Amino acid sequence: MSEENTTFTVWDENNSVDIKKESDMIWNIANKLRGPYTSDKYKDVILPMVVIRRFECALEDTKEEVLKNKDNYPDEVLYTFSKHQFYNKSDFTLKKLLDDQENIVENFKKYINAFSPNVVDIIKNLDFEREIEKLYASNRLNEVIQKFSEVDLNPKNVDNIKMGYIFEDLIRRFSENAEAGDHYTGRDIIRLMVSLVLSEGCEDVLNEKQKIVKILDQAAGTGGMLTTAMDYILHENPDANVKLYSQEVNPESYALCLAEMLIRGQDTSNIKLQDTMISDCFEDEKMRFLFENPPFGLAWKGKKAAEGVENAVNQEAKKENGRFPAGVPNGGDMQLLFLQSSINKLADNGRAAIISNGSPLFSGTITSGNSKIRKWILENDYVESIIQLSDNMFYNTGISTYIWIISKNKSEKRRGKIQLIDASSFKKKLGNSLGNKQYEIRPEHIEKITKLYHDFEENEYSKIYDNQEFILCQYTIEQPLQRNYAITEERINKMSESNLSSFFNKNKYEELLNKELNGEKIKKEDKTKLEKFRKNESTYYAIMDSLTNNISDEIYTTSEEFEPILLDILKDIFNSKKELTNKVNQIMKGLSVRDETLPPERNKRGGVRYDTEPDSKITEIIPSTVNINEYFEKEVLPFVNENTRISAKKDSKKEGAEISFNKCFYKYQKPTSSNILLDKFLKLEKMMNEKVNKLGELKMSNFKDSGVEWLGVIPDHWEKLRLKFVYNIKKAKLPSKFYDDNSLTPYLSMDYIRGKDVVLKYAEDGDLVEEDDILLLWDGSKAGEIILDHPKGYAPSTTAILSKNHQKLINDYGKFYLKFMEIELKKNTNGMGIPHVDGNFLKSMPFLLPPISEQKEIAEYLDEKVSSIDEVIALKEEQLEVLKEYEKSLIYEYVTGKKEVMVDD
Repeated sequence: MSEENTTFTVWDENNSVDIKKESDMIWNIANKLRGPYTSDKYKDVILPMVVIRRFECALEDTKEEVLKNKDNYPDEVLYTFSKHQFYNKSDFTLKKLLDDQENIVENFKKYINAFSPNVVDIIKNLDFEREIEKLYASNRLNEVIQKFSEVDLNPKNVDNIKMGYIFEDLIRRFSENAEAGDHYTGRDIIRLMVSLVLSEGCEDVLNEKQKIVKILDQAAGTGGMLTTAMDYILHENPDANVKLYSQEVNPESYALCLAEMLIRGQDTSNIKLQDTMISDCFEDEKMRFLFENPPFGLAWKGKKAAEGVENAVNQEAKKENGRFPAGVPNGGDMQLLFLQSSINKLADNGRAAIISNGSPLFSGTITSGNSKIRKWILENDYVESIIQLSDNMFYNTGISTYIWIISKNKSEKRRGKIQLIDASSFKKKLGNSLGNKQYEIRPEHIEKITKLYHDFEENEYSKIYDNQEFILCQYTIEQPLQRNYAITEERINKMSESNLSSFFNKNKYEELLNKELNGEKIKKEDKTKLEKFRKNESTYYAIMDSLTNNISDEIYTTSEEFEPILLDILKDIFNSKKELTNKVNQIMKGLSVRDETLPPERNKRGGVRYDTEPDSKITEIIPSTVNINEYFEKEVLPFVNENTRISAKKDSKKEGAEISFNKCFYKYQKPTSSNILLDKFLKLEKMMNEKVNKLGELKMSNFKDSGVEWLGVIPDHWEKLRLKFVYNIKKAKLPSKFYDDNSLTPYLSMDYIRGKDVVLKYAEDGDLVEEDDILLLWDGSKAGEIILDHPKGYAPSTTAILSKNHQKLINDYGKFYLKFMEIELKKNTNGMGIPHVDGNFLKSMPFLLPPISEQKEIAEYLDEKVSSIDEVIALKEEQLEVLKEYEKSLIYEYVTGKKEVMVDD
């Protein structure tokens, strides 16, 4: 068991870093390269020159001592005179190179090669020698050397953190597409991370003499995290023996990191240029501490992944004791791979602080790799705390970020629990932004956040949960078979696109035929499909013709009644009775719709038959701490047919995990009374009294508690359902292909729906939205917005379609109700840069259903009142526009002398 500190310390050295002078000087040098170099190639010259100048400045104090002794001692001894792990035995400096203009190229190369071999290797990795020739040929070399000789990069004046900021600022300027934040994390955030990690269970590190402390960063960038952690530990325990380990994939970042480690006297054999996803360079080492900021949203799988990464990750995941014991996440983001690898690298008393965006907390379905990895982390009790930071805290991203505190040896009080801290309000605005970084965390903020963590108490900013509360179970709920059947044009078309699509898919068949005719390469699986479709084509069209010839308005209320009808219609198409029966069963399902007004169908023994169609399935996702039977009795059964049951199938229960800060820190804010708002409105604008005074309220009595805080009391005769029992919810997909043919169905882009002047596209497939359906913006900055007015067409891929499926619901009432729910939907969005609707919250949203007569009254009343309010708003907006024009005119007339100010005597 780890020991608990009774106190904690916060290193309160000033966080502020001013890089303007140095960064501007170097950037001005870069601007001299314009012409021979494009802006994105400036770095080929500037970054090696920064490294060279950094080493030169570090050696200034011992340069003469090395020169004095270089002829008397072998090179291996010169380290003792340079007082560093590197040296330069040339008489030249950058400034002295300028004294011999004719031989400057040759002398510069000699000067570089006079560095110790470890520095020469760094510069060679940057491929700088060829740039020297190019600079000389374009008459830029002398000026570049002269200007760099005037830049002060001495470690006494420019520490590693400041050097890192300068480096990242240069990368950002070199190319607007460069993701500088991939390489660097601000000093303020690193200090918070170190403060949190060292605040518990680290007495030995802070007190024992000659304590060996191994620290790893698997995405080290320029090494700022490592050196800051080392400085922090040595500040508390000057006798500690801190050993730094790093892996970095970017050559320029690696070069600067290696330079810094040489300057600091670290063992540079532990500083590796290697992709952590491909290889662990320290397989035999376990670390006491790990600090890292892995890349956000970087693919490890597919076309966007770096070469060799996908294969390496998959091979590692197969190993019995590999770095990815919980499996692999979504292919588009490797953060959860870094998280697993970090846990693997920790010693038994190891602790880590890892930066992430929101994706590792909640992205993916309950059965996804992401969800399973989270479950594994929680079940193994590795997470002590997750701290949410403000947005705009990082160099290359404006989104909210999180710090995961990982421990292999939790204190007793933390076992089985996870602490969430909302530190998003602890920040101070920067005077000058650094990329996207607009805020910093001051020492006083670090102290407050660390105290919140260390105290381990619940309050406004800190919430403590059992791990199990974030482990979720998904159950399948089966509904009784209640369907009606009919042969109509609409149902035939729907059936052909769904139930018969694997038998024969017209669009896919034509696509593959065209490929075959044009001699294009066809995949093996597509060849199989083509032959299958070719074989089934005539049967498919025979089925469609037979059904079309028997279109009728007649509705059948049981499958037993409808099946003989279909068998008779299709009997001449199939060669065997077995084939006929199988296909009829498939077609019959496609020609049916759920009809909950019907009694459940029963089998020959009188038992209830259960629906197997996808539109009948209900899934319930609940915390693992909740009893499913009790939940079912209370939250499901009251709203469905009494014969509905929890599926007993083996795979019907699925488990995963997610952590939602929005839910955990949601604060209910009671809306301002409509009477107060109305009164305020009336006082602001008396001109509108006539229309506004017509606004009123529907009077109701006999209320009951809704059981939902933000709904309050509701009429006692109203039903409270959940949204998924009132509307079918379907996430829209992007059509596979677009055309200019206006005989096809239009694709409704969001720009088109919002009335913008865009060219309308058309498609043959997609998710059709009817005019009476409701569109819900699923993701993006306006996630949660309800769209009521739209034409018929294929829905935008950023939306979900809500189609009425409750026979007692009136469309107009439903639209008003969902518009009212819009604010709650927007509050309950998740996001990792791109917010999206919480699907579980959406399905479980309470839906109030009055009797049909009252729905009509409410809808008519609101339609009238909303129209009146819209008229008032329109008038007010018109008045404001007139007032703005009046203001402009007034200023113009008086400043041009067209009117005089009348002064009373």
